[in-house]
Amino acid sequence: MREPLNLIIDQLNLLNFNFPRDKEGNILCPILNIPPNQPRKDSNPNFIEGIIEEAKKLGFNILNNRYFYSCITTAASPHTPIKINEMPAHLLVWWWGENNTRIDFLALSKLPTNEKKEIIEIIAINTTIALKKILENIGEENFQNVEIYGLVGHSTPDARKQTGLSRGAQSAKDGHLNIVYHPYSQYQDMVKLKTITPEELLKHTGIIDTIIIKQWGNFLSNLARRIIQEKEINITTELKHGSSQDQVSFYEGIKINCYKEPIPLTKALYIISEIVNVFNNIYEIIQQGCENYWKNIHNPNSNPQELKHQIIQQIMQQINSQNLNDKKQIESIVDFAFSFKPTYGQICNFLQDSSLNDKSRKELERLKTKYEKRRKKLSEMTEKELDQLVKKISHYYDIDEIIAKSILTLIQHQIADPSMSWKNIEFTWPPQLSLAYAIENYDIKNDEIKVRKITIAFRFMSNKGVFEDMAGAIIKRNEAL
Repeated sequence: MREPLNLIIDQLNLLNFNFPRDKEGNILCPILNIPPNQPRKDSNPNFIEGIIEEAKKLGFNILNNRYFYSCITTAASPHTPIKINEMPAHLLVWWWGENNTRIDFLALSKLPTNEKKEIIEIIAINTTIALKKILENIGEENFQNVEIYGLVGHSTPDARKQTGLSRGAQSAKDGHLNIVYHPYSQYQDMVKLKTITPEELLKHTGIIDTIIIKQWGNFLSNLARRIIQEKEINITTELKHGSSQDQVSFYEGIKINCYKEPIPLTKALYIISEIVNVFNNIYEIIQQGCENYWKNIHNPNSNPQELKHQIIQQIMQQINSQNLNDKKQIESIVDFAFSFKPTYGQICNFLQDSSLNDKSRKELERLKTKYEKRRKKLSEMTEKELDQLVKKISHYYDIDEIIAKSILTLIQHQIADPSMSWKNIEFTWPPQLSLAYAIENYDIKNDEIKVRKITIAFRFMSNKGVFEDMAGAIIKRNEAL
């Protein structure tokens, strides 16, 4: 397995050619400005009470199914600039447990089968209600422009402050999915081509996701097929990269095609939850393995190869496989994960472990000091010195300066002190599985949503939303005051 930096540089170089450019050669990307609807409420300790109150004002009932609850509200941070009756054409379906317990999609995926089906049932009912509400205003004939999608993976501020790991794809922590009217033909007249920052380039390209799907997409789609075990559902890898003057799209993921006949939305959400559960279990095994690896990096009583073997065996047990090809694929995934150095926050955490071997502690202290010196040096550089450093990186790797700046950004996020700048850390691995899912093709029959196509796309080291994939544009918005 090649060093991750070289893989990232190679892929950024390839994706770089998808962007239009101005006369000076700067990368351009379509930008869509969307005004906020209202101040975000998810940081409010009485959040559930707030959305219940809003749902009632909008005329939506609160559904409950034994221990689970769900309601519908508008979006504080809409994914579309289109408004219907002065409200964004974007509704949210929320769900939670007894005593306002948070149950995001990741937590939902871990529930026992019966409980999972119960909560999915009321989510599907409210999703249908929200869809019909939007269609009442835009016309039934436009249902193909109403998208249903959601995100998985949200790390708390406290966890981010301690580890320096990124948030994950999901911005609001409570369980929810989106029902949004997206008239893409109208967006073509609304987007504006503008130069983009290194952060926007990294987020929009989702470079790690591209690498993962190119390297292991077939293995992961085959694994998803074994998880589902449905004869009339076809699961393949999908990779779409394309551009025009009003669209620059980078999408790669797993496509689930119900080719014989569409399935109920309840079944579609259940399928997604089953895949999320197994993939997250694998992610947790690898993450714990990486932590053990770095904590024992120079421990004479610990063999790195034996540790890797244990992780591979755990994953093989998780997917219930003894297939040699599976083992070969998992070995390369584990090698890829182990090739990334820990963040500054993780190193500080590792050093709190009193059981650390002296040699391992010394190596981690050395790495911590190296990060601190590098961070201090970068913070003290003038603009001119930073420009010179970017030119040096650009010349050394024979890459455009925007890519050199992106590489520097990745390094800065890795070595950042999360106790001081956790909100700004985006381009590190998340502490949990992070992905997006979309009900990309569906019918409406007898007031029931029937699904033909589902897509699942990873979101590692990027918190890009589903809309950016579909519209091929970067969303910008200011927070409401």
